[in-house]
Amino acid sequence: MMKVEIASHSAGAVIKIKAHPGARRQGLSGIHDGALKIDVNSAPEKGKANKEIRKILAGVFGLRQAELELLSGETSQLKKILLKGIAPEEAAAKIQAVLKTLGAG
Repeated sequence: MMKVEIASHSAGAVIKIKAHPGARRQGLSGIHDGALKIDVNSAPEKGKANKEIRKILAGVFGLRQAELELLSGETSQLKKILLKGIAPEEAAAKIQAVLKTLGAG
């Protein structure tokens, strides 16, 4: 089973994201090269896709959008996002639970 790369950070956990903008459906769709793959409807323009990704992740991890920080990849499909106040183990458990419901984990 593939796993999402999750790094420890003094403020929480950092996860790798692979954005898939312009998708028909929205939400987590699996794992791609150690990154959590997220489908969003928006085109990658003016930060719209990043906003949707933040909204989806906030729901998955039970965080406010302000507790998510884009560390890298503002204009790239590959991003690193800091989940503030969440331990890497907790982040991994939540990702696995969601992927299981999709049949992707």
